[in-house]
This record gives sequence, structure tokens and C-alpha cells, in this order.
Amino acid sequence: MKNKIAIVAIIISLIAMSAYADALFENAYLSDLRVIKADEQAGWTLIQDRGGNEGDVVVGDSIGWEQAVVVAIEKAAIMVEREDLKTRMPVVDPFAGN
Repeated sequence: MKNKIAIVAIIISLIAMSAYADALFENAYLSDLRVIKADEQAGWTLIQDRGGNEGDVVVGDSIGWEQAVVVAIEKAAIMVEREDLKTRMPVVDPFAGN
């Protein structure tokens, strides 16, 4: 009986962790965010807001005030989606002053 309870607790914990996705830069619009680096192989990207704050983002995370979900990370861009609208955000040079 104790084993069953432990297994159920582990399963519930795993479900809760897999359902959780980070929400980053909730106070910034997508237009205020820049993709600094993207690693397609690792499925990881680095995003920066206008204030210089940076955050690591993976597929499934939501970004910006719009809560757009990162659906793909490519070599030179990431693809975000909200409702039925997809937006490509290109990687930019952080020192370009954009």
C-alpha cells in the first residue's frame, strides 16, 4: 500500500512539472524583446528585454505580455505562437542598438 501511495505521489509530481511552463518577460511586449542567441540543437535561446534583462527560453515557454508560446527554435530565429497567429523573431546582434 505504501508503494502505491509513493508511486501515485511521484506520478502527480511529474505531471505537475511537465505541465508547468515558464512565463518570462510578462511586463514586456513581444516587440520589446530581442533574441540574442539561439541553439537549434539544444533547443535553447537567450532573450533580452529593453532594460537588458536576459532569460533562457526553451520550447513551450511563454514570453511577453501577450503570453506567446515558443513553438520552435531555429538557427537564426525562433517561432512563437498565440492563438492562431505565428510570429518569427530573428536573432539580432545585442550590440547593434536595435
